[in-house]
Amino acid sequence: MTSSGTQTNPAFDNLGAGIYSITVADGWNCDVETVQVVITEPNEVMANLIQVTPLTCTTDATIELSATGGNAPYEFSLDGVSYTAMSGGTSHAFTVPAGDYQYFVRDAFNCASMISNQVSVAPIMPLDVIVDDSAAFIN
Repeated sequence: MTSSGTQTNPAFDNLGAGIYSITVADGWNCDVETVQVVITEPNEVMANLIQVTPLTCTTDATIELSATGGNAPYEFSLDGVSYTAMSGGTSHAFTVPAGDYQYFVRDAFNCASMISNQVSVAPIMPLDVIVDDSAAFIN
């Protein structure tokens, strides 16, 4: 594809993947062409969620969301609308109660991922104590 016209800004924004060169011409019809530049599509942003520590009677579980592909830094979201920066750059740890968790991730250029895999943190089962007093002997 060829495009021509006056360029008032030295920056060329929002270029898709492709091979580009620039021809600069002056008022005397002298021109020069730059070396070709190749712009490639980045890898798709991928999100992965794992459970790091279990839920206990005294502490919430820890889950960790990590991102690859695209261009770091990454942001995460529960709803795909409101995003927050990942604290670890490519990962973010959460302390969570029992429940099901999934997150959206996007990269520095707002390229969104599909939603991460789901991690289910199981609730703690209540402890039942059964005392067998049929053979009890009291001193």
